Amino acid sequence: MEKIGRVCILKSNGKLIEFQSGNAGLGILTQNAINGGYNKEDIEEKYVNDEEWNVIYEKQIKEPAVKNAENKEKLRKQKEQKVKQYLNFTDEQWEELKEALRD
Repeated sequence: MEKIGRVCILKSNGKLIEFQSGNAGLGILTQNAINGGYNKEDIEEKYVNDEEWNVIYEKQIKEPAVKNAENKEKLRKQKEQKVKQYLNFTDEQWEELKEALRD
């Protein structure tokens, strides 16, 4: 498979530090990580192909982002319910208020 870029990861836990597309030589991401305060002994820079990058992307970027969005939505709904109860609004009154505030 053709390499699509480079990744720099933590050896200790596989966490992605940085990704760059293209075929530039290895070493740039390592230096970036060191400049960012990472321990040189705990970082690995390597080329990745499309399949390898997709696995990293799904597990370390997309899944956490989806979970974060779900958590934010859950908290928003909890806060909304608390305010609705405080105001002693029916569902219909609450929806009317939300609609009025959107306009």
